[in-house]
Amino acid sequence: MNFLVIAGLWAALAASPAAGGSAGSIAVLIGGLLVFGAVFALNSSVHSYLLLALTGGEKTSADVGFYYAANAAGRLAGTLLSGWCATWRDTRRLLRAGVFLLLAFILTRAIQPPPQPV
Repeated sequence: MNFLVIAGLWAALAASPAAGGSAGSIAVLIGGLLVFGAVFALNSSVHSYLLLALTGGEKTSADVGFYYAANAAGRLAGTLLSGWCATWRDTRRLLRAGVFLLLAFILTRAIQPPPQPV
């Protein structure tokens, strides 16, 4: 429901004469928001599955708590690093982003699922 309210507000802003909006821009905006919402929902469900699938059975709450702490630290680091990258106005910004994506990929591939009890 919140998604529809936000989409409606953005559509109203895009269609306003002050923004130079038209019916076409509303359709593009709403379509883009719907595609983003669908991709975000799919990514979120896969992410939640992986989080629970890779935790051990007897200490799941500790693993999930550690995950959320690491997630918060990663968001902070990402915010600071993106601000640092945005201060440089050259093509090296793209290379730095690629290095961080590669590093995230390598670290993610190193995660091994816990052994299953027999």
